[in-house]
Amino acid sequence: MRILRKIRKEVITYIPKGGVGPEGVFVHNFAASSEILVRWEDDQIEYLNPEGETEQSRSVVYFGKDDIPEKGAYLYKGLKTDFDALTEAEKIDAIKKNEIRGVKVVPTLRYTDYLVMGFLGPFN
Repeated sequence: MRILRKIRKEVITYIPKGGVGPEGVFVHNFAASSEILVRWEDDQIEYLNPEGETEQSRSVVYFGKDDIPEKGAYLYKGLKTDFDALTEAEKIDAIKKNEIRGVKVVPTLRYTDYLVMGFLGPFN
């Protein structure tokens, strides 16, 4: 559906989910970050977190059907070049409140397109 493509006008940096490094410490996956088009709304919507409990989002981000995010990934509200210019500590500080805690994929009525929502939260 064309309207779903038209609403995505903001370029953000998507940082995939990290993992445990060689020393047993969590490591962010900054090297694999990429720019994608989204619509970012600071809106409180109830969603189910990974534990199955109801939470309120801080923001809702609408993705394209080819950019379905994964839970635990992070978003940076800005260009990848700006993100890459930050120090490691500044990167962690910039993304710590923008973790994707929930994902919802809703098909259109004719199943020709999908509305993909990522919930950032919790709201606190």
